[in-house]
Amino acid sequence: MALKVIAPPSYPTDNIQNQPDQVKDQAASLKLAFDQGDIDAKAYITGLVALLQELTADTSGAHTIGFGSTQGDITSDNVGDALDEIVTIAKDAQAGTILPNSITNDKLGLDNKVGSLALLDTVNKSDVVSAINELQAETVGNFTNLDILRIAELDTGVADAYVVDTPGTFNRVDGNTLPFIPANDNTGASTINEDGNGVATIQKYVDGAWVALEEGDLKKFQQTQLVWNASESAFQLAPKGGATIKSVQHITDTGFGTSATRDVSISAIDTNNSYVIIYDMVNQATPNTSTISARITSSTNVRLTRGTTGSSNVKVGLIVVEFSKIKSKQTGTTSITTFPTNVTISNIDLSKSILQCSTYSTSGSGDLRSVKYFASLTSSTNLQLDSQASGVVVDWQIIEF
Repeated sequence: MALKVIAPPSYPTDNIQNQPDQVKDQAASLKLAFDQGDIDAKAYITGLVALLQELTADTSGAHTIGFGSTQGDITSDNVGDALDEIVTIAKDAQAGTILPNSITNDKLGLDNKVGSLALLDTVNKSDVVSAINELQAETVGNFTNLDILRIAELDTGVADAYVVDTPGTFNRVDGNTLPFIPANDNTGASTINEDGNGVATIQKYVDGAWVALEEGDLKKFQQTQLVWNASESAFQLAPKGGATIKSVQHITDTGFGTSATRDVSISAIDTNNSYVIIYDMVNQATPNTSTISARITSSTNVRLTRGTTGSSNVKVGLIVVEFSKIKSKQTGTTSITTFPTNVTISNIDLSKSILQCSTYSTSGSGDLRSVKYFASLTSSTNLQLDSQASGVVVDWQIIEF
């Protein structure tokens, strides 16, 4: 079939313009020129419509307007069928398999290139889909290998029985960490149930052993880090960056009387993580009854001691400091019998230790030398005590952080 061509009008379109300015029978001549233009235009339009109908008809042959056996995969001979075929091919390409090498690098944006499967950090390298599924199973599914990215969630349980839901499912593997935010302070031994894995005990490390939590170990709305310990089948409270003060008690006592010792009741503390500071005042001229020592004898008691009985006009100020966690505590009561007296202690880090002392004297002398003393950590394993007179007794405490 010959190629159909739509040609421009070939009839004259300037009939009126070509009329002379003055002509006999001008009206009739103008009418004839107008009529001829209408006749020519009608004939052209009629032919144009017929040509267009022929070009779009099913029998026209689509190759006459650009389609045919040379146009890729298009085989239809008419416009309608060719369009249907194009739609079908597009749908098949979307739903089916892309043929090998049909998409080249120059057709992919730089950020869309997959790259070599051999370089993927996966075991399965048979195809991209399998590799992606493997990564998804290892990470998104349960976050086993992404604990460092785990976000602390607010618990939905009650005090001492905490409940946490995390993205994915927490895997109780030795060393995996679980951050969470308690909604309530704990009042004692506590448990946690994360992601429905079941109730597990929360422990802390004290004096070389894992023990149950005590009141105040977990604080409301303070992010807490737990670590799973497989050998204990329990969560461990991760150590903090340094010791924090758990409580401070300020006590003024005036009930000493005339005795040599007095016990002062205090609120319950952890004796392994606490120490006491004493300030005293007496209205008494005899020095040996004017100094008082203090030491913690139980979780609810501080023992005050002076060298002998004396005036009942005694005022004592005590500060009892309890830490959430310290590394070690050593205490003792030592009489200065040699000058100086050296006390062997367990090895400590001097840069992280505090020495606190208080004293009393058993000497009856009115000389102030009977109550003066010196105390110093001269090495990591030695405490040195000294005085200018005999009878001085020192209650000492060493706190190592």
